[in-house]
Amino acid sequence: TRVGNPLPQPAWDDMVWGTATSYRVPPPIVELMVNDAYRSYFQRYRQNLPESRQDSEAYVSMPGFLLSAGGTPTDRAYSPNPRPDDDSVVENTALIPKGEYLSVKDLIRFDNLPDKAGMCVAPASASGFACGVNTKIPPNYLANSNCVIKTGRWTFIDVAHLPCRDPSQQNAALAKYGFFVAVYNAIPDIDSPPKDPQFGFLEVVPVSSLLGLGLSTLTAYEDLTLNIHMQAAVDFTSGKGTFIAADGTQIQVDFYRNDGEAPIFSSGDVSTWDRADGPIFQNSGSPDLVKITLPGNVSPSIIMDFTNVKSPVCTGC
Repeated sequence: TRVGNPLPQPAWDDMVWGTATSYRVPPPIVELMVNDAYRSYFQRYRQNLPESRQDSEAYVSMPGFLLSAGGTPTDRAYSPNPRPDDDSVVENTALIPKGEYLSVKDLIRFDNLPDKAGMCVAPASASGFACGVNTKIPPNYLANSNCVIKTGRWTFIDVAHLPCRDPSQQNAALAKYGFFVAVYNAIPDIDSPPKDPQFGFLEVVPVSSLLGLGLSTLTAYEDLTLNIHMQAAVDFTSGKGTFIAADGTQIQVDFYRNDGEAPIFSSGDVSTWDRADGPIFQNSGSPDLVKITLPGNVSPSIIMDFTNVKSPVCTGC
């Protein structure tokens, strides 16, 4: 659901099917799209691929933003006549704010490496964490100097107060969806990547958590973050260490372990994940069955059967 912005063209076509035909979007999916009560979750997926490879995705969602990560480099999926665009690539790990921006270039993001799984997001109880290489902050987040604090390798940005938002996004309906974000080791947002990839990470603290953490100002968030990590004395540029979130949650990161494999972080080795794991999508008695349900919601669950991956069967759709 978008607030203050029109839907992009591709979404219009999908919505027509659910409004102008006999097809109806299943109730759990509608609730997930429009009801903030179901927007706070950590959800992950893993798909077994040929030759013992695995594809993976993970998302940290809170009402005001989504941290999206995933993608595993693979060869072309179809034969005997593959197309160049069939290659599986590593997507940007990105911070996607609610109701804002349609282009990846407008997002705080990690470019990641083309030959390595781009999988590093994790939840804390009051914030979200993401990491990767070649961290970029687009100009739209840095335009108002009153809303940005730079200290050494750290950049702190206020997206919680309307005067700090992109002028095109100063919609009162967005006020409750703001956040503070701390970005470590950002590089210039230019098309030419550095010769040697630079590791970095970010933490996002939503408006709903700020007061409970005593963070009424961006300066208070800066002080808390720097005090925590000066005590920890970790050089995060190595891609390995313990990040301590604003609420005290410790997140273990080892980004560069074993070339070509996804990083280890606090949610565990990707190879141990179920096909679907989280409060909304989860395995249902079999690795090939995925149940879609909303905690506390009376809508019937949806069951996806991936026994035949080329022709999955949906019950309740």
